[in-house]
Amino acid sequence: IADNPDLAEQQITFAESSGDQGREALELPVGEQGQAVAAIRSAEGAITQASTLLDAIDRAEENLRVARVRMPALIEEVRDELTEADALIADGGPELAAAASIARDALGRAENDFAADPLGTFTALVDADADLDDALATARSAAAERTRRTELLNSSLASASAKVDAAADFIGTRRGAVQATARTRLSESQRLLAVANADAGTDPITAIDTARRAGSLADDALMAAQGDVAQWSSSQAPRG
Repeated sequence: IADNPDLAEQQITFAESSGDQGREALELPVGEQGQAVAAIRSAEGAITQASTLLDAIDRAEENLRVARVRMPALIEEVRDELTEADALIADGGPELAAAASIARDALGRAENDFAADPLGTFTALVDADADLDDALATARSAAAERTRRTELLNSSLASASAKVDAAADFIGTRRGAVQATARTRLSESQRLLAVANADAGTDPITAIDTARRAGSLADDALMAAQGDVAQWSSSQAPRG
């Protein structure tokens, strides 16, 4: 861009020279004016090129203005995003770590080298910010899913524990009436609940499924025990 004014001046000078050659060729006798068209076209091309060079200067000045206006807010935005990235690094994985690293480098250059290279540092930070935004969006989704899964795991474990406790309390207070089927189901539900609790930290999805099975089996144990008690009570009723 710095050389554009000189280059544009050279093109204008060339255009003027080509125009002069074209006019001189037009003054020649008919049949000898062939070089006029080529000279005029050369002049037009040079003028177009000069205009392009000068337009580039205008665009660069506008880009510099935009960079100076937007850079402070962009720096703050990237700083905030990097703070969020630090909190989500476990959910974002290598993609977020890489994007955050690039953004930190671009942020450092923006803070220290903006005066020397405003457009370069601004463009680099804009690109880094876009990549960081994408990585953060993925990490946020992963974090939300992890939170949802944790809540589901906790509720599944709590529900299964309540069902196992209810079946154990009912069966424990009616030992004489409850048969082996109910006791076996209760024992298996207790085992599954213990497995679910053990797996909760390392394999939450499996733990959720195991807890649900434990709760379902505890329900079956309670129903079987209630049936046994009802049958026992009927057998103990006086016969008239």
